Amino acid sequence: MNNIKNSVFYVTVIGGFTALIYWVISKGASLEVGRNIVKKSVESNHWKDFLHSMIENLQASFSHFIGTDRDDHFSGAFVWMVF
Repeated sequence: MNNIKNSVFYVTVIGGFTALIYWVISKGASLEVGRNIVKKSVESNHWKDFLHSMIENLQASFSHFIGTDRDDHFSGAFVWMVF
């Protein structure tokens, strides 16, 4: 009997939150009506974005390591030599 009570409780909680999420999403969809949604035209792909962010993160970390600011006397050439 205890297993049935637990199962009913879990199904009720999951079903209730599923209904709540569906209700919030359906109400939120009306907020976009009449607005101009601007989509960014993508010039690159996901791989280029990943490489760009990885190189920027490495340059920033390395410049902190050697004690220079990223914009101050650091061109990133050493990071390219490491790869």
